[in-house]
Amino acid sequence: MAQLLRTQSPLPNVLKGKGPPERMSAKTFAKQKGAILPRLRARTDPPPRLMRPGTGDPENWRKDLLVLLERPDAVPVRGFRLYRLPVDTGYWGEPAWLGIAHVVVATVSESGNVVYVDPAACEEGEYIFVPSDRMHTDLTTEQMLSGEWQMGRVVGGHPRFCEGFVIHEQAHGRQRSIIASTPEDLVAKRSVFVRAMPHYKAWYQQGTHINDLEVQAEMMGAAVFNMGVEVSETDALTVYQAIVNNTEALIDGVEGLKLELDVHTKLMSGELRVDDAKQMFFDYFDSCAKRVREEQTRRLLTKYEASGFNTMYP
Repeated sequence: MAQLLRTQSPLPNVLKGKGPPERMSAKTFAKQKGAILPRLRARTDPPPRLMRPGTGDPENWRKDLLVLLERPDAVPVRGFRLYRLPVDTGYWGEPAWLGIAHVVVATVSESGNVVYVDPAACEEGEYIFVPSDRMHTDLTTEQMLSGEWQMGRVVGGHPRFCEGFVIHEQAHGRQRSIIASTPEDLVAKRSVFVRAMPHYKAWYQQGTHINDLEVQAEMMGAAVFNMGVEVSETDALTVYQAIVNNTEALIDGVEGLKLELDVHTKLMSGELRVDDAKQMFFDYFDSCAKRVREEQTRRLLTKYEASGFNTMYP
């Protein structure tokens, strides 16, 4: 039964989606640029580029980007990477797309040409990059490059599809909730690190989850700290305050802290075996995942229905 709880079914989908986002090809962009570009850029912004990804580790993207910016003539360029959203165009009447906030580095070659460089490798290959000073105007350049803020995405297509897509994504945790239908409505959120409870990673790896590891923990009420802040993750009062301040939690995580402190006390006194303690945490995580899923679905359906979407036939 516990294993069944760790295998989750998809949330209701009323968007007629046909799969995950795909890198937008130059051919597709040529057909849709008349609709896409006014939504993402100002007329004075540089033209779109077909970008060749670099060879660096995407996990070290920010570090490698800062190295490139050490060149005297190098400047950061804000913009969006383009993806297509596979949808039923017969139903919506037009295609859908995503612009994912991104930053590259512009340098000037010996011949005087402006060259854009992305240090990170990308399994998907070349991509369309749309430079845009409208991208995250809520962030200064220093904030954008600090690693302390998460940037988001702009969705385009039929207005009704965009409305439903935003509702859907906002039910899926911190990163996916940073989404809007215009760049001006994008509001960044703080980058965080999550303090997971004992045995959480092992529990997560044994199941099938729609949310990634840290997002799932955050939604289950884990303690969350802003990136760049030095804290004591072992101090109970500090952890308690971080749990209380977790705005992305769908359930109260204080219960988990109480369990953790109780288990620790019993382990130290010899009242509890390690294997039994692990099972207690697994049972707690199963219960949390079920409650998170129910609350996630409830909120999604409530918002869909309030916006007039038909949730009877997802």
